[in-house]
Amino acid sequence: MNGEQQKYTARPQNVFHDGQGHLVLRGLHDYWNSNGAVYPYTSARLQSDGKFQFSFGRIEVRAKLPAGQGSFPAILLMGTTGNWPQCGEIGMMEQWGQDKSWLYCSTYSGASSDVKQQVPFPNATTLSSDFHVYALEWYSDHMVFFIDDAQVARSNFAASSPFFTGTYYLILDVAIGGTMGGAIDDAGGFPMDMVLDYVRVYSQ
Repeated sequence: MNGEQQKYTARPQNVFHDGQGHLVLRGLHDYWNSNGAVYPYTSARLQSDGKFQFSFGRIEVRAKLPAGQGSFPAILLMGTTGNWPQCGEIGMMEQWGQDKSWLYCSTYSGASSDVKQQVPFPNATTLSSDFHVYALEWYSDHMVFFIDDAQVARSNFAASSPFFTGTYYLILDVAIGGTMGGAIDDAGGFPMDMVLDYVRVYSQ
């Protein structure tokens, strides 16, 4: 998707506990052969579909993001009903691969009410060297996005929106390259780690 170059695996090299209470999703520059295709990069993607769905309430993810250029980490909620984009997609955090001093919060369903808010950070390294809390408060007619309890974006929607009626599952991943990741720093960009401290959900 989006021309990304990674192969997601369940190997302990790509997803593991670090012994300090954190879950690590790690992108690597290591060649992986899958069904005759060779992938130059591997990484990890976690999805809760079929295990946990969510609508209305508050969800928080405390995480550090990868610093390497070419990494495209994301914290997403994806609709369980229908095809994309009509099912609805909520981007709690998406960080494109070249300038690590900002990220996006967004909603996407193909509707005119969708939002895509760029959120700048003053220090280009703080997102990878420090934990931050990415949160979404989801109400019956709007959503509010937060980073470290500071509101950074808001999305309003009508009763016809999939965000009004749908249920959503969580996606956590580290993509590599492609349209959003861009040029990959093979020499100094690896490993590309998203370090997860916790995921908390408060139902309405």
